[in-house]
Amino acid sequence: MLRLLGAALVLVGGWGLGAWAVARRQRRLQLMQDIGSALAALQREISCRALPWPQACRIAAEAAGTAREMLLCAASGSCERAAGEAWRSAVAPYIPHLPAEAVAALQDLAAALGRSDLAEQLAALTAARQRLEAARGEERQICLQKRRITLHLGWSLGLLLVLIFW
Repeated sequence: MLRLLGAALVLVGGWGLGAWAVARRQRRLQLMQDIGSALAALQREISCRALPWPQACRIAAEAAGTAREMLLCAASGSCERAAGEAWRSAVAPYIPHLPAEAVAALQDLAAALGRSDLAEQLAALTAARQRLEAARGEERQICLQKRRITLHLGWSLGLLLVLIFW
């Protein structure tokens, strides 16, 4: 009886491992969506209200979701150093959680911040949003393709462990 209970727990654990991997990909997609929304809000604040970079970041952070900390860090860091450097340091904690194309889009945005006029900054924000959305679309396709496989691999791993240790 204990062997059956142990086998069931190992199977459920394997399935849980697969579900965890799927949830991790979903969180990555959500983070990319939140960063895109944050960039859109930032663009609105800069273009419509003509606010300086730190104020625009603080106001855009109110609607940023999980990217709120990134904007607040960029706003607070831009008081002591250039906006591009503050943006790079604000993006740094998110790098491990994003695909390479999204990271490149966010880091390329830093080059235009604070060193160019308003039109160039808005164009850079638009380009970064478009690249981020393209990366999000690719990541969504990968997520849809690998969702079922990942769940089945987790379950299969649990079954394999049960068979090995039975």
